[in-house]
Amino acid sequence: MENTKKSPVLKTKNQGINPTRIVQGILLALLAVLAVLVVTELFKYPGPRLEVGDADIDLGKQPQFTEVPVTIKIKNTGSKVLHLNEMKIPCSCTKKKSMPDMLKPYSEATIVLGLNTGGTVGLMERSVTLVSDDPVNPELKVLFKADVFKLYKSDPENFNFGLIFEQTGNQKDIKIKQINGKKFKVTGADYDQKTMDVSWKSLDDATVSVTVRIRPGLTTPSFNGKVTLRFDNGDQFELYPHGTVQAGDIYMDPLYLSFVNVEDPTVAKRLNLKSNSGRPFKILRCENPFPQLNVKWFPALAASDYRIEVSLKPDSEKPSTRPAAITFITDARTEKDRKIVLSILF
Repeated sequence: MENTKKSPVLKTKNQGINPTRIVQGILLALLAVLAVLVVTELFKYPGPRLEVGDADIDLGKQPQFTEVPVTIKIKNTGSKVLHLNEMKIPCSCTKKKSMPDMLKPYSEATIVLGLNTGGTVGLMERSVTLVSDDPVNPELKVLFKADVFKLYKSDPENFNFGLIFEQTGNQKDIKIKQINGKKFKVTGADYDQKTMDVSWKSLDDATVSVTVRIRPGLTTPSFNGKVTLRFDNGDQFELYPHGTVQAGDIYMDPLYLSFVNVEDPTVAKRLNLKSNSGRPFKILRCENPFPQLNVKWFPALAASDYRIEVSLKPDSEKPSTRPAAITFITDARTEKDRKIVLSILF
């Protein structure tokens, strides 16, 4: 019988897995990764670093004459304290409400502005520039915009006086209405008192009639004015009266004749020559340097009016001078009214 021997079995002191050592290993690995991230961050931003949450802020639709709050979120992503030195504000419509002087490393804060939409209508774009001790980007520009809609509407929208007579001036009315029907009253107006008189009256709780009178004595060929109305609710409304200044008493209606894009220029075009004061006058003669033009004039029913007709003679070339000008000599009292020049466009 064969005698066999069993091989001895080697035994370790602890054959199981130690969970404590596994947890310790994971923590050490996480600490190593965190250390690498911190060192990397410190190496990347060794000083203060200013960042904004949104450098292009859309405020959406906003009404006129409203202060809209603008919130700018900022953060110091650097490893040292960030100092905000100043804020550059290019427009008086923007006011700084609050801004911190400094930010600790990796901290956040909020800047609050107030944007006054005023009388703007449509797209309103503004900006501010943050100045700090960020060595990489010491000046950071933040844009913000709003789509501003009207609170008040004028009728007519275009405050055009047409002709404004130098000797007598002109007067025109305009209505201002609150679109939402809210009550308001005019408490005052700012305008050039040397050239205008302004008055107003309420037609109902939400409508005001404004009368603007252009004073006589204007010497410029055109007039462009501005009237700022102040309301009891703090709102404002701006009017821009404008027109062409007529130097004398006699004027043309319309101001010129146009044959541009006219298929048959041999058909006469008409205009009226009138006296604003109603003072009678006569056309003595016409100085017409263009033989290809037919020019006729007839006294109208009123002694202060004439009808003038101009046409191109058949088979004639159009005048090459642009505009073509002919002069009417009158017996008017003033020198300015004795020569009336008519411009003709071809």
